[in-house]
Amino acid sequence: MPNSTTDLLDKFNRIIQQLTQNVEKYQHITLYSPCFDMSLFGNVPPKANYQFYLKEINQNYQKLCKLIEKNNILPCLETIEYLTQRLINQIEALNRQLANIQTNDEPAKTNQSPQSLYERYNTNLDYLRRLQASKYELELSSNIADKSKIALLNQRIYHCQQAIKQIELEIEQDINN
Repeated sequence: MPNSTTDLLDKFNRIIQQLTQNVEKYQHITLYSPCFDMSLFGNVPPKANYQFYLKEINQNYQKLCKLIEKNNILPCLETIEYLTQRLINQIEALNRQLANIQTNDEPAKTNQSPQSLYERYNTNLDYLRRLQASKYELELSSNIADKSKIALLNQRIYHCQQAIKQIELEIEQDINN
């Protein structure tokens, strides 16, 4: 197995271990509706918890390891690419979900300085600009693989625009108070 492949699997393993520690903090939470799209995670039971999602991530990681361990991976290359991208998307989604819980658990910041609001606003505007530039570059290419990247960028652009709107509302409230 090439060294870069081993490094990639090791990195996935470390990320999944960290994710496991994060999920353990919220194992007491029962989810009464799915948190993610069905295309991202399979059949979710009516009452699941974050362990269910972590289990599916681990299963996909094990499948990826088994495919890569084969001596001749060329016939499986598309499946390996698919599983790798799926694993990345699942890990990112679960991390975002856990980050939202952590944010909601923390007390709300009440007296935020106007300077920090404007800094966040400028940071988000810069991020939005970079996302849009990346999307533009990908749209110029006609590669099919880039279509999924464009869809992902569209989601990130949408979330960034939502964050900018939220900050604008906070700034407006701060000005009115």
